[in-house]
Order: sequence, then structure tokens, then C-alpha cells
Amino acid sequence: MKRGLKGIESFLIVLSMVVPGIAMAAMRDAEPLMSRWWGSDSHAVPATILLTWLLVVLGCTVFAGKLLASTAEERRKWEVGVHSVIRLILFQIVLTPGMAMISDALFSAMV
Repeated sequence: MKRGLKGIESFLIVLSMVVPGIAMAAMRDAEPLMSRWWGSDSHAVPATILLTWLLVVLGCTVFAGKLLASTAEERRKWEVGVHSVIRLILFQIVLTPGMAMISDALFSAMV
């Protein structure tokens, strides 16, 4: 029996596509704080920012992929999940720069 996505599931999928762009802008703003924590001349700051952002992207993508796979038939869940994750990664590649710019503009307007 196949069931469609409910409103809350659709909202969570859209939210998981938007979060990486917001996280990218937030991590960029957190760089001075991380520089003080790691030391001013450390090369670990960009790596830490990139790793944190990639973990956010991976978590959001897997979460959304599992939501989409939950609507599939039992024997096709794995296949639908993998295809969904690949499509969602492509969507995030397209959406993240725009969301980062919007988030950056909102953060700078609030300060």
C-alpha cells in the first residue's frame, strides 16, 4: 500500500533543503570565534567550518531521503532512499548558495 507525503513531511523535506544554506552563512559568521578558539594562525578553522557544514548537509539529506523512502513499498525502500538522497544532494547544490546569500543578508540586516 502506497501512501503520499503528509503536510508535515513535506515541510520537513523543504526545511532540510534550506538548512544547509543557513548553516553556511552561520558558520562563516562564526569564523572569528573559531579563530580565537583554535588560535589565530591555525589552518584548522576552515577545515572545521567545512566539516561542520558537510555534516549538516549529510544529516539533512539522509533525513529527507528517509522521509521520502518511507512512502515507498517495502521491497523498494532502499532503492527509493538512495535515489532520493542523490536527487536531494543535487537540489542542495543548487539551493545552498542562494540560501546562504539570503541568510547573510538577513543576519547583516538584524545586526
